[in-house]
Amino acid sequence: MQARVQLAAVRPWDQGEPAIHGPGVYGASAHKPFLYAIPATGVRPLAFQAEGLPEGLALDSGTGEMSGGA
Repeated sequence: MQARVQLAAVRPWDQGEPAIHGPGVYGASAHKPFLYAIPATGVRPLAFQAEGLPEGLALDSGTGEMSGGA
């Protein structure tokens, strides 16, 4: 019997509807600087936004980098 493998179509990172591909939980340490780049695909340019971030944490709407703390 011969095995069949079918590969899923993979769209280039800069095409299609925007989608976030990050983990559901991200670990961080108290009293340490925080930096996280949101892994996202979709037609460029993307614009990022967030509501209710803790005090001292900021999101760069153009790059998707979240930073702050310490």
